[in-house]
Amino acid sequence: MTAAVTVLLADDHAMFREGLRFVLGQEPGLTVVGEAATGEQALSLAAELDPDQVPDRRQAMLRSRAAGGRATGPTR
Repeated sequence: MTAAVTVLLADDHAMFREGLRFVLGQEPGLTVVGEAATGEQALSLAAELDPDQVPDRRQAMLRSRAAGGRATGPTR
């Protein structure tokens, strides 16, 4: 059996963290080990908990927008 991938949630919106914790909790092999509301908390918890992943919603949104722009072409 493989070890679970550990995740630290870092976002300033508590409702977003709560929803993401719920969704990730449904995935076998993923374990949310902590939550941070600020960058300072995230750095402290990352050093303490040593998570495998720290998802970044803002970066994901930027990648999605860039991909969408390429798929639809330039706006007029």
